[in-house]
Amino acid sequence: MKKKCYYAHGIHIFDTEVEKTDIQWLKSLGFKVENPNQHKHIVGYNKKGMTYYEAVVKECDVLAFRSFMDNKIGAGVAQEIIWMFEVSKPIIEIPILVDSKRFLPVKETRHRIRQGTW
Repeated sequence: MKKKCYYAHGIHIFDTEVEKTDIQWLKSLGFKVENPNQHKHIVGYNKKGMTYYEAVVKECDVLAFRSFMDNKIGAGVAQEIIWMFEVSKPIIEIPILVDSKRFLPVKETRHRIRQGTW
């Protein structure tokens, strides 16, 4: 049986190519993806607010999330991460590989390694 992965992402990503690509990537890793951008979840959210998602998140085996391009994590996604952390289940950050600002030059990489800087 496939493990169920909750895909935590901001509503600004709903119905975009990023969402589609992320879901395909998660499926390629063998996960059944639980996407909050589904009618049933939107109805649940409209009735109960963010607390609706707590049960949805905790019933999944793993959580994968996408941050904003500046690596910041929105409040809703952050809460979903906290809920998954509370039940000690794996959390995966979907990488932002298109932002070359994250790539360090060799000199700075070596400096950080020598200094033990995270």
